Amino acid sequence: MKKNFTVKPVYFLLAIAFLLRILIPFHAYHKTHSFEASKTFDTQTYITPAKSLINNFTFNDEDGKPDINRTPGYPILLIPGILLGHVEAFTIFLQVLLSCLTVFIVYKISLEIFNDEKAAFFSVMFSGFSLELLANTSILMTETLFTSIFSLFLYFIIRYLNEKRLKYILISVLLLVISIYVRPAGYLFALLFIPFMIVWLLYKKELTQKILIHLIIFLVITVSLTYLWQIRNKTLTGYTRFSAVSDVVLYYNEACAVLSEVEGIPQWKMSNKMLNNSTVIGNYLLPTLLATEKIQFSNNIEAYSYIRGKAIKIILNHPLYFAKVHIIGMYRILTSGWLPMSSNILRTFSFRGITGLLKDYGLKETFNMLSHENPKALLIYLITHIGMALSLVFVVITLFHKGNKNQTGTIAVLIVGLYFSFISGTIWDMRAKHPIIPSICILGGMGMSIVYNTIIRKWMSFKSNKNPNN
Repeated sequence: MKKNFTVKPVYFLLAIAFLLRILIPFHAYHKTHSFEASKTFDTQTYITPAKSLINNFTFNDEDGKPDINRTPGYPILLIPGILLGHVEAFTIFLQVLLSCLTVFIVYKISLEIFNDEKAAFFSVMFSGFSLELLANTSILMTETLFTSIFSLFLYFIIRYLNEKRLKYILISVLLLVISIYVRPAGYLFALLFIPFMIVWLLYKKELTQKILIHLIIFLVITVSLTYLWQIRNKTLTGYTRFSAVSDVVLYYNEACAVLSEVEGIPQWKMSNKMLNNSTVIGNYLLPTLLATEKIQFSNNIEAYSYIRGKAIKIILNHPLYFAKVHIIGMYRILTSGWLPMSSNILRTFSFRGITGLLKDYGLKETFNMLSHENPKALLIYLITHIGMALSLVFVVITLFHKGNKNQTGTIAVLIVGLYFSFISGTIWDMRAKHPIIPSICILGGMGMSIVYNTIIRKWMSFKSNKNPNN
């Protein structure tokens, strides 16, 4: 007798997610016969060290000096496309696969935590159609690769928390380290995640000597493997940190946001004041500092040390403003909708969406400015803004649902979302939201399943009360 073969509905969603990710760059190329839309100002700063790796096995910048801004993770992904002579097309194809992997891992994490096929289905629905995940698939930047690897890390660390097997700790720590080499945003994650999990497991009375040793191993390996790159930087250039981008972000984002509060001006105006309408990537930092602060440095290492020290001083002098901008920033990045490239107001005057406009200009001026916005862009933004708000409602429902039997897995996903929300709080670019999306989709999917089951149950109860004889 033949066994019937059935395909889970979730796989249809995965197929649609794949087709969408293929169609978007194909449509863009068909329209312009160019891949220019897939590049940003930063793209070349990844291609250059990738070519350096190909040509002479060194990781150098455009001046042939050891690159201390970029880390090798993403440039390595670019190498196959460079060798084939089609870096944009081939890398976008790889990123399509990676983005689909992220959607699939969201499905697996949801099942691992909640053991609920319906919740996993809704999680895939959220992530498969997320504009943040969709749009960045065709952009030659780190987001898609980073989020896919970090999602894999999250899956295996949850497997460890469920099964307490050393192999899952080792797999997860390697994935975390790889993700940090792709994008340094996860550099401090282990230092926050492990202590928090130890406290949580103590609270739950689940912390054993074996688990404690495993978590310490996790922390030691993470610190050791990331420190190797710092040794490389120190040996070749004298720079002692993991990536000079962290100094740039600390000064031109974190300190800038604080100073904007101190002086009572919008952050974008303070940024223009500090940057002199220039940039700070690589060797552009020296002329920028000379123009804005009248200081001449002999090399970039001195300049990075200067801006880091100045940023720390500004933040320590204004801790309440620092807390305020991060709280507002977390709210903005969690609730903001997608900003289309066709936007001519939201992107020009405030990369922080409507929340940023309201904060900087007030209600009346915000409405006046939005009246000049591209109608299509504004409609997309408002729809996704409402969608994100609903997703967060579903997240809250999950967090307060008493039937959740895997609270530790839920907490792990929540920590990831909060970590990236906090460190991205002062960054204008919506790309910063990318690694937060899987956490929202996983928790939001379960919340939607709870609401769906409640509605169905009440409907069935209503029907049975209406027809008691049936």
